[in-house]
Amino acid sequence: MRRGAWQAFAGAISAATLLVCLAGCALWQGNQSGTASIEGRVRLETVGTMEGIDVRVTYYDSALGTTVMVGTTKTDSSGRFDMRGLTIAPEVTRYTVTAFLSRYSTANDYYEVFYGYDGKPFSFDFLLKFEKLMIIDWVYQPGSTASFGTGTTAGTAAVYSEVLGGAGPTGLNINTGATTNSWYDADVLFRDSYSTPISLRAGYYAAIKDMGPVALEEVLEAPTSGYTTYSGGLSAVAGNTYCVRTGEKHYAKFTIREIRPSGR
Repeated sequence: MRRGAWQAFAGAISAATLLVCLAGCALWQGNQSGTASIEGRVRLETVGTMEGIDVRVTYYDSALGTTVMVGTTKTDSSGRFDMRGLTIAPEVTRYTVTAFLSRYSTANDYYEVFYGYDGKPFSFDFLLKFEKLMIIDWVYQPGSTASFGTGTTAGTAAVYSEVLGGAGPTGLNINTGATTNSWYDADVLFRDSYSTPISLRAGYYAAIKDMGPVALEEVLEAPTSGYTTYSGGLSAVAGNTYCVRTGEKHYAKFTIREIRPSGR
């Protein structure tokens, strides 16, 4: 089965869960509680108001099953922020620093241990990517063959890049032609964020392959190997055609007609 029991507990994976691991970076370490400070700036990919962008420091409490807020602030008119005297507990092994703004991708950094605190604030530099729209033309083969010669269905889909709060679908289930923000339902997802700029990811049960700058009709049959699964990613390039091994283990192909700011 394709989606299976995973859906019972999985749900959508949002940009807020896409974390960038920067090994060896941290703020404070010790056997007792202490305080730490952070500072930095948030930049926008496009021209916009820099003031009032939310920056938060949190950690996940596994015992309570919830995210705990350590500190929050907003940027000034130049996009800079400063948080002093954050309480750091020795039993917490991971803190997340997050910057986000509506219609922009979320930027996160997480740190396994805070260490090296010497009284100076630790610095961050975030870039928020504006929401984008990807238009694709797709062809799906529901049969048991990898050939696109006969028996196919086709369509066009508009997919928005992943942003905070589920502002728009981030992927496509080619079998149904429906957009979705769930890794477990999607065959392919569109992302453009701090850590994964303008990229395609396969859904959890699917895989994708970049065929290069060829026309959709030129791809007569899907390859049976060489695909990238959900753990990897491919650059999303307008004009390129991609083959998909869908979650139902059928084959599909699509071409990216255009990628542009969403404008909504």
